[in-house]
Amino acid sequence: MPGSLVLAVIAAVASAPPPPAPVEEARAIAPSGFVEMFVATVMPTADGHTVVLVNPDEEVLLPVGVALPEAVTIYGRLEHKRAPRPLTHDLLDGVISSLGARIVRVQIDDLVDGAFIGTVILQGRTGGAISLDARAADALAVALSAKAPIFVARPVMDRAALTHDDLKAMPTPTPPPSPTTEGALRTFEL
Repeated sequence: MPGSLVLAVIAAVASAPPPPAPVEEARAIAPSGFVEMFVATVMPTADGHTVVLVNPDEEVLLPVGVALPEAVTIYGRLEHKRAPRPLTHDLLDGVISSLGARIVRVQIDDLVDGAFIGTVILQGRTGGAISLDARAADALAVALSAKAPIFVARPVMDRAALTHDDLKAMPTPTPPPSPTTEGALRTFEL
């Protein structure tokens, strides 16, 4: 995690809303070896955009780099705002719903060459589980819309999560990202 994120992450976690109320059904199907997380914030960074996941006790956080389209969607969903016309993730939400399925949970299963590997778990019309390979950013976007729980594999947490002590040990941050990058998320206000 670049030093430019340290203060922003600390501020984001401190001001993050409390985790959503747990969904009992989702907790019952939580996979073994996974940690429940929730999206605390999405922010522009020197390297692009980062979604910050935190565990319910706010003991650890997991920064996940995302591209601008996913950052805009995730930001909009956190703020309960929608674009006037469907974006790609809105279309996916509609397709899933129209097919009689629902998102049960999303997972971040692995970290390969710096890329988070995700899975979206659906419950089909007949009740069977459907597992879809997904980029972590897309999985997070659809989880927010469906109010589905987010789980991260323990080995991913062990390699990429940060504790408060990790944040304190980081070098002094550099100036914040350019106003152009920050403006990209602010323009989503509809």
